Amino acid sequence: MNRIVILASFVITLAIHFFLDSASLEPNANWADATELTQQPQLTGYELYFIEGEYFLGLSYALAIAFTVFALSRFKFDRSKGFLGMFSGVTLSAVLYTSGCFLIGCCGSPMAVVYAGLFGSSFLGFTKPIIFIITLLTIGIGYLMLQRKPKGKICTNDDCEKY
Repeated sequence: MNRIVILASFVITLAIHFFLDSASLEPNANWADATELTQQPQLTGYELYFIEGEYFLGLSYALAIAFTVFALSRFKFDRSKGFLGMFSGVTLSAVLYTSGCFLIGCCGSPMAVVYAGLFGSSFLGFTKPIIFIITLLTIGIGYLMLQRKPKGKICTNDDCEKY
């Protein structure tokens, strides 16, 4: 069930990005552009989505959302602690992580496009693949950090087990 939810969040995010971005890429009939002046056939927004590499951003956003769902599904609630304390701790850490991730530019953050553009990648035309690679790397690192086992002891009653 958990894998289905993660996969569904990936597919839904990718579909939303595809349809919204394709609609915004449609040429506006009220504006004269080079294709109208040269009498070449205009491309649809769906064709431009793939030609301009917008699918890299769609994949980045979909991976970031799917990883967020995966990370939240791994979060275990401890019922012995108060709900308010748990909620405030999760909210504070979520705000810190989200703002930090946004400013650093990882996980498909729009700031990554700005930072990559500062180094000339937008001029050379490979900003979107760089964003996808950064997203893959940061999600891979996050996944590895989630999979590692904590060092320490588990004590239940008078039993203590080492990892």
